Amino acid sequence: MARNDGFDGFDGFDGFDSSDGFAHGAERQASGHIAGALTRSREGHLGRPSKTGINPVSFEFKPGLVRNWTEDGKQPNSAASTNVDDMPKPGPRWLVRMDASRCAQVCVGELMQKVRFDGDILKLGTTAELTLAPPKRSAFVNQVARVESWAALRSERMPEILAQIPPQQPFWSSIVNLHPQTMPWTNELLAVAVALASETVQMVKYRMACPRPWDYSPRIQPMIDVPGHFSWPSGHATQAFMVVEVLSSLLLRDDANLLPQWYEARQQLLRQAERIATNRVVAGLHFPIDNDAGFVLGTRLGHMLVDEGRRSRTKMPDSPSLNAFGDVNGQSDFTLTALLKVSRLSGITQIAALAFAGTLDPTGAPEMPIDWLWKRARSEWKDAGLV
Repeated sequence: MARNDGFDGFDGFDGFDSSDGFAHGAERQASGHIAGALTRSREGHLGRPSKTGINPVSFEFKPGLVRNWTEDGKQPNSAASTNVDDMPKPGPRWLVRMDASRCAQVCVGELMQKVRFDGDILKLGTTAELTLAPPKRSAFVNQVARVESWAALRSERMPEILAQIPPQQPFWSSIVNLHPQTMPWTNELLAVAVALASETVQMVKYRMACPRPWDYSPRIQPMIDVPGHFSWPSGHATQAFMVVEVLSSLLLRDDANLLPQWYEARQQLLRQAERIATNRVVAGLHFPIDNDAGFVLGTRLGHMLVDEGRRSRTKMPDSPSLNAFGDVNGQSDFTLTALLKVSRLSGITQIAALAFAGTLDPTGAPEMPIDWLWKRARSEWKDAGLV
């Protein structure tokens, strides 16, 4: 079973199955029977006399580690070990012994320490910050009619809207092939990205407390349950555009040669992100300007994760406001084309420039969990000769 088989939790790691042990699929239904069977099995064979030729009287069992848990490969209870009380040194290498959901929690916890609020400034890592300045209430009022008119698309987009309530993994995989059996580390990295975006956007939503469309008009009538939190920025837009930046970076060649297929993959990823974000407006859950802010926040979070994974220090553009690239008056719709024209953050080659312009950390600081995970995800694209 892949480390991240069952990647379907909204917050990135709620849906992982790996901690369920060997029980999955139809076997889960028999988990109670398995518990009883294992109990009887142990009782039936553990106390039986040995038939291996070992004299049970002279053979005295002493507990000891069966699997290697040391840095040098020498077991603590072996003759080669110098100290039977040696315990493994902590470090990212041990993440491979953790299931995917817990590994993701460790990485997200580490990254969230780099997300800080200083008044109206949101600081991301050491090189980027955003001003928290939501649109005026009149801007939301001006977009109520747009949300209502977009409801005409609900019947057409219903399958997409329902399928995109959890993380949108199948929609990304349809573009760049994220099969969980062959790309487990990439999927795990994306789980971290989605969870980091979810944690961050909730903190921003809490500080801004912007009502949703149905709070302004009884004519909106959302087609699905409205989440129990605020509207601006859009969480789905933030997650989607963050995923675009992370995948675009993983797809880059080491020689920074931007092949036509890289351009096309990135363009398709951006279009997919735009559609995912737009579908939340169609469903009646968000305003177009919620997606404007999600676009900016998700892009910046993506750059932060790439920087931390590569252990680089990339100089970001001057700090914008979260509504700097949207329509603060609420007179226009959310469109990717318009955003890319005015944004200094996501020009088609911007992620390439960021990925290769950063100065790698020269301090010799110890490897951190996100570094460890980034290297393994990157190897799935690089070592197999795919990029």
